[in-house]
Amino acid sequence: MSKRNALFVLSATVSALSMVPAHAEFASAVTQETRSVAGLEQPAEIIIDQWGVPHIYAGTDRDAIFLQGYNAARDRLWQIDLWRKRGLGQLSESFGESFVDQDRAARLFLYRGDMEEEWAAYGPNGRSSAEAFSEGVNSYVQQVLDGDLPTPVEFALTGSQPALWSPEDVVRIRSHGLTRNASSEVSRARIACEEGIEADRLRQKLEPEWTPSIPEGLDPCTIPEDVLADYTLATQNVTFEAPDVASQTEPVPASGTETDVDAGPAPDELESADPAAPETHENNQSSGDQETRLDPATFLRTTAANVQEIGSNNWTVAPSRTATGRPILANDPHRAHGVPSLRYVVHLNSPGMSVIGAGEPALPGVSIGHNGKIGFGLTIFAVDQEDIYVYELNPDNPDQYRYQDEWVDMDVMSDTVNVRDGEPVDIEMRFTRHGPILKVDADNNRAYAFRSVWFEPGTSAYFGSVDYMGAQNWDEFSSAMERFSTPSENQVYADTDGNIGWIVGAISPLRENWDGLLPVPGDGRYEWDFLERDKLPSSYNPEKGWFATANEMNLPEDYPYEDYKVGFEWSDPSRYNRIAEVLSEDDQMTLAGSMALQNDDHSMMQRRVVALMHGLDLPDTASALDNEALDLIQDWDGVTSADSAAAAVAEVMLSKHLVKVAGQRLLGDDLSTLLGRGAITSVVDLLEQPDARLGTEPDAARDEILSQALSDAVAETSEHLGQNVAEWRWGDLHKGVFTSSVAALAPQGLRSQLNVGPLSMGGSAFSPRAASYNDAFEVTSGASFRMVLDVGNWDESRFINTPGQSGDAMSAHYRDLAPLWAAGDYAPLVYSREAVERAAHHVIALTPGD
Repeated sequence: MSKRNALFVLSATVSALSMVPAHAEFASAVTQETRSVAGLEQPAEIIIDQWGVPHIYAGTDRDAIFLQGYNAARDRLWQIDLWRKRGLGQLSESFGESFVDQDRAARLFLYRGDMEEEWAAYGPNGRSSAEAFSEGVNSYVQQVLDGDLPTPVEFALTGSQPALWSPEDVVRIRSHGLTRNASSEVSRARIACEEGIEADRLRQKLEPEWTPSIPEGLDPCTIPEDVLADYTLATQNVTFEAPDVASQTEPVPASGTETDVDAGPAPDELESADPAAPETHENNQSSGDQETRLDPATFLRTTAANVQEIGSNNWTVAPSRTATGRPILANDPHRAHGVPSLRYVVHLNSPGMSVIGAGEPALPGVSIGHNGKIGFGLTIFAVDQEDIYVYELNPDNPDQYRYQDEWVDMDVMSDTVNVRDGEPVDIEMRFTRHGPILKVDADNNRAYAFRSVWFEPGTSAYFGSVDYMGAQNWDEFSSAMERFSTPSENQVYADTDGNIGWIVGAISPLRENWDGLLPVPGDGRYEWDFLERDKLPSSYNPEKGWFATANEMNLPEDYPYEDYKVGFEWSDPSRYNRIAEVLSEDDQMTLAGSMALQNDDHSMMQRRVVALMHGLDLPDTASALDNEALDLIQDWDGVTSADSAAAAVAEVMLSKHLVKVAGQRLLGDDLSTLLGRGAITSVVDLLEQPDARLGTEPDAARDEILSQALSDAVAETSEHLGQNVAEWRWGDLHKGVFTSSVAALAPQGLRSQLNVGPLSMGGSAFSPRAASYNDAFEVTSGASFRMVLDVGNWDESRFINTPGQSGDAMSAHYRDLAPLWAAGDYAPLVYSREAVERAAHHVIALTPGD
């Protein structure tokens, strides 16, 4: 039996003392405490190092996962509690009636299939991991509810309490799954309706090269612009608003000395905060727009404008191309920024495992890291895992839809949403064979449903890490990928024997008679099967000695994409191209080199723009400031560093004006708003090779677009940074900001403690140091976590989380990593017991309790 398969089968007779040394002595500066923990089976220990990473030493594998849950609640209770309530559709019970619509939407997307099939899909450790983790969370939560441990400040500000978990909660929630491409289907239908399907080339480049067609039986003009309102509501983040907090007495934040790991604000600091149910403000990736209150036409435009680049970088380098002769594995997943971080670093030790790295705070396991034998890291591989189905309704019975020439009953499910300070609200949800009904057009007897891999067994996002984190070699890791479904991932691999690899872990719908790029009739003509897992690509010990991914289209040249149609909508390849440029030139890669590459500000996209600008002559009407800016860009190397003047105006031009100007010219004012920033790639492609879409004189039209976009960008940049071009700095515009979900409820002193930033930053959406931003140039997404592994010499590995490990604003580990992260610095990812003890900051000795 492999160690991976034995994770929870190993004998519990191994002495707990073998994993929890009784002789360990720590420096006098290390704080220590002892706790009695109900549900713990054997004595254990949590050593929190000086960077806030908990190293859990447990006597059994079950206790290690139990303590992962306990510790997640210790450090991130508000975050994981809110994740659970949002995902299960239970926000109203804690926060009031303004969340009823969101709760109903969330319940549409829960897994409602057979739980035995669900557990079996994750391999031998799935169910036991969820049970142990939820029991650990509950042990901590119960201590909070009993008053034995402090309640985090966010609960006091919202007048709420944390809830107890069940194991099923861990996997039934699907709305964090990062699947795709339903929103693109809606935009494509809208453009196809008004301008023809060919016009959509400007909005989204399709790769491999593909010509979409409108499915038989679909009228794209019948797709409502707000058809995904419930989907957006279910998947968006939650923040809170208060009508007036300025008059409240300001608390004095805690000093930050570490009593520490659980230190919260004193009760008198919060007594002025109004615990009444707060007003709510739901946002989509920090957009700040309440989409569900918008009219349908504005809804789709707002959604397109707020799409953020969600991606990542990873690479693995063979010993033949490193300075040490050991593999290097690097990963920096890019997600929406927030406080606390979307990822949490933990070290799990027991007789059956020693795995360290980052995972989702609310889930067991480690999805990015190493186990002493292999290292692993992930990025999104863009499988198309969603579709919108359109149904003809029975005019005599709106709860029936046509399927294969018969009227078929929908499944109508009744449920009740409990509401704080209000009466329970009865709701109804309708489901077809494909998924939940999102919208009904009663006037035209049509309904629209959403199909996603979410509804298949084994598709809880990232939960599959409990299986693969124990793999000991490539064969075991590859086997685990056969059970990993969402998100669809490029997994890179390296082991202590010097092997490297890449494999896709995903469940991929197989559409035999259409391409998944538009909605389809739900009458039975367009059904899914699933691609066999061994038909997804992989590479083991590639000849070039390295493998990298950055969400680009990376299907092998001979891949039968016309048959499998796994997906056609990929990220721009600029990040990958820069990574490949560096890795292919450096045959003595070092840890420092990989860390520098993760923080590389070179924008290959901006290099392309600079080349376009070299051939540009501005019109006579151009201002002196426009000409100065053009000179600046023409002399620029495309490095979007924080101190670059050229980067400031070039990024304003690229992100806010180039697509807008081109889109207005080609599609008109109305449809151009659907392009969003995802159209930058196709717009630059067009400007590099002007064609008839630009009219009878395409070269002249290209120059007019560039000139107008530059002039508009100069006007905006000078408005922000002044008229002196030499004093412009990209970092004066481009700021990292981490905003707490409850900041608006807090008095000013506490609010400043809850929020982190602004931090001046370089980078862009197209540089390896990904730093996408909103219209106010606040960095909204990028590296949520960075890791570089020295495979086999594990204590030399490095990481950084941001803004800190803790979710407790009064902890020293709440914001301590943010300045390091912004500066491109790292902390040691210590692994051996000796290194952990040297780095210890706080030690919690744990004993079984009642």
